[in-house]
Amino acid sequence: MKINTFIGKQAWKALGLILVLTTLTAGLFIPLKPGILDVAPQKLSGTNPQLKAYVYNVPEDWQARQLLLQSGPIQWLNQGEIQSKNGQVSASFAPNASQGNNAFNRLYTVFIRLENDQAQSNWISLPDAVWLDSSCNNGDTTAQIAANSYKQDGDWTTGFPHRPILNESIRNQFFHVPMWFAMMFLLLFSVVYAIRYLSKGRLDDDLRADALIRVALLAGIIGCVTGSAWARATWGSWWPRDPKLNGVALGMIMYFAYLLLRSTLKDPMQRARLSSVYGIFVFPLFIALIWIMPKLSSNTLHPGSGGTVGFKKYDLDDTLKLVFYPAVIGWILVYTWIAQLLYRINRIAQKSENHDA
Repeated sequence: MKINTFIGKQAWKALGLILVLTTLTAGLFIPLKPGILDVAPQKLSGTNPQLKAYVYNVPEDWQARQLLLQSGPIQWLNQGEIQSKNGQVSASFAPNASQGNNAFNRLYTVFIRLENDQAQSNWISLPDAVWLDSSCNNGDTTAQIAANSYKQDGDWTTGFPHRPILNESIRNQFFHVPMWFAMMFLLLFSVVYAIRYLSKGRLDDDLRADALIRVALLAGIIGCVTGSAWARATWGSWWPRDPKLNGVALGMIMYFAYLLLRSTLKDPMQRARLSSVYGIFVFPLFIALIWIMPKLSSNTLHPGSGGTVGFKKYDLDDTLKLVFYPAVIGWILVYTWIAQLLYRINRIAQKSENHDA
């Protein structure tokens, strides 16, 4: 084999490894932009309530300069200077009589304007974070930022976006989501090879289809594990009641039944024929369970399904795209390489069976 031909055949494998290692490194070590983790209490009531906002990843040279509560056109701005004491920052909000009762009994987004020594400023926020009760109408409202326990160095205008609830778990987008892209890619091409086998009768096509399905199941298992961890971090449960999760579980069971079917058939031709037919028909059912049915559901938690907003519209900014799309390509290439190796192993085992027979 010529050296150029060898390098050409291995280039896509090297590319896959480079993309996976690069995106794993970037996905784990690029910092999140500053944001607000939480506020307490989530309901302000009484004549002089206090609100604590816990901030995250704010560099030491950035200080809070302005506090704002906003709900539609209604705003509460801090009165006078913001004061710092004992590691906390506080400011008062005086009730505005001109806003009337409409300013109370509603949810407010908390905004904090940060400024550095060079007079550069940025806002961080937490949407719909606090309920302002009507009992606050007779007194000042004091907002208080808790001491920041998490620091980062350098310019915080670069980095991954800080999203409410997701927080650091947004990094799972580089691990969980590419697994399902890779799984869909492998299962689609397993159908292609299954059709080729039924049309041409070559056992090599059946072995390729089988290897693709087995590696796709590996990607699916990793996708389920990472998805379960993500669900625990964002929804508070390892496996919440969600149409997409339940559809994935049922679809995975159908493909595990495929493995069971192959293990019970000893004749290679019969095994290949029945496995190909099964693989062709189960794929559209799998797509319906994990893609179509969740979109038709009105109570799904997954982004982009039912009435929820998808990552493409909400979270996938330019910084995330630079890591996410190479991660998808890299994982597809690496899993394809694994499927190729498994096919070769299965082919050797098949020849050994034929020789012994």
